[in-house]
Amino acid sequence: MILRRLGNKSRIAKEVQKYFPEHSMYIEPFFGAGGMFFNKPKAKYNILNDNDSEVFNLFNVVMHSDKELEDTFLKMPISEDLWNYWKKTQETDPILKALRFLFLSNYGFMGQAHSLRLDADNTSTILLENLGKTHKFMF
Repeated sequence: MILRRLGNKSRIAKEVQKYFPEHSMYIEPFFGAGGMFFNKPKAKYNILNDNDSEVFNLFNVVMHSDKELEDTFLKMPISEDLWNYWKKTQETDPILKALRFLFLSNYGFMGQAHSLRLDADNTSTILLENLGKTHKFMF
């Protein structure tokens, strides 16, 4: 819901889920952008995993520090200078690390950090709307 990434299964989730048996436990070994998880009814128990520390950090911040993430995002300049800086620079602060990951994912062409994409779909508004929805869905 908040990440644009190649391989996101959001568009095919409903078709794939036709083959899921009824279940009270859902285990997602390769969470990624959460395309499957966010497009299915929640099970009683949900176990989400991903080897990518950026993914883990982002969703951990969304769950526990969503308001701080939103406030920091609203203060952040959407600029090519920031884009180029974050393409070369890692962050250690969890909020900034999550923000960097969101910025590179959502403002990159097809979710990739190769080139900055600013277009008419108002990415910032969509991201902010989906941030709140994502936080609520995680609980």
